[in-house]
Amino acid sequence: MKRARRNAGAAAHSPAAYLLALAVTAAATGSVWVVRFAQAPVVDARAAGLAAVYALSLAASWAVVRRFAPGSSPVLAPAGLLLAGLGLAMGFRMSGSFSMPLASLVAFPAGVASMLAIVMLFGRGRAGALAAFRWPAWAASVAVVLLVVVAGRRFRGTLFLPGNINPTEILKPLLALFAAGFLARSQEGARKGDPDAMRLLACAALWMVPMAGLLVQRDLGMLVLMGVALVVALYAATPRPYWIVPALAAVPAAIAMFRYTSHGRRRVELWLDPFADETGAGWQILQGLSALYSGGWWGSGVGAGFPHAVPIAASDFIYAAIGEELGFVGCVLLVATYGALFAAGFSAAARARQPFQRILAATLTAFLAAQTLWNLGGVTKALPMTGIPLPFLSRGGSDLAASFVMLGLLIVLSDRAGGKTQEG
Repeated sequence: MKRARRNAGAAAHSPAAYLLALAVTAAATGSVWVVRFAQAPVVDARAAGLAAVYALSLAASWAVVRRFAPGSSPVLAPAGLLLAGLGLAMGFRMSGSFSMPLASLVAFPAGVASMLAIVMLFGRGRAGALAAFRWPAWAASVAVVLLVVVAGRRFRGTLFLPGNINPTEILKPLLALFAAGFLARSQEGARKGDPDAMRLLACAALWMVPMAGLLVQRDLGMLVLMGVALVVALYAATPRPYWIVPALAAVPAAIAMFRYTSHGRRRVELWLDPFADETGAGWQILQGLSALYSGGWWGSGVGAGFPHAVPIAASDFIYAAIGEELGFVGCVLLVATYGALFAAGFSAAARARQPFQRILAATLTAFLAAQTLWNLGGVTKALPMTGIPLPFLSRGGSDLAASFVMLGLLIVLSDRAGGKTQEG
């Protein structure tokens, strides 16, 4: 039986999906190089090593996941690496010197290393051991928020540490881990494994402690993501409709934030009428829509568009750059890749053997899905823009690293080859 299970896991993690990710990224990077050499035949040392680093990351990921999480979803790792590889290619293309920024070069291998470390430590049915870290995770999230509030400086409406580092991105896996561990632990001794309303209220109250710091930072986008993830965590923890309370409370809270804070009110005004300041704050939205429109069905080709016309295109508006250079078809394929990633995450939650694993997988996937939908909605003007990056694709070291941490957790949570685990 064990041999059959091991063989099934090996078949599920064949190299085909990883080779596809490498091929897509190589094609995108190759297109950029064609444009680069047409302008000036100069090779940048950091850019030359991009393909090698990415190829090694794919090979290492395949080997580690196949060895330590053979029964995990065959979609998660290849989809995440495919998106990250396309993000590296687009970042290389949109940098003014056609060379990758040092922060992006460090964040990608660091993120992949974190993902693989999680798989090696908690694969093979050891994912339940993560529940023991619920209180350290909560304490770390509070410490990170306090550090940014005390030592941060304001830039583009929110607070960053020196070097424009935003460590609050790590709150997503930390608070997901805390909520899953707290809610699963609270089910012990509860009738039919259903935590009572007071324990759910206690979880929500503890969750709000780092949220107060985010409110001081005026990080409205992160606050929205945290609210969505809390509702999903409560929904995954109990069949009773307790999650309706924070869901209903979040609506007036969001309205108050966007109406009674100058930063939020300005975002809504630009969303409703970007032409009111078409050469100022509304310029980014209008140029992003123009880039999407000019891409047509097939796009201009990677490296042949003009993404620099969109302010901060490499981070907040990378979807507009992709729409211009890959067209509507490329955007559909990109959204389909995200959809496959989210479907695999929620499927891992539905198949989880333990409450902790179910809650954690659902909350992590909710973070990634809500972040993606909000970014795409902001770029396409379906929602107010909040500066939320697109997972795996947008330039930003802390977000990329946090996304890979969440991906590693989802991989071990989806592993069906491991036996039942005990939650600490």
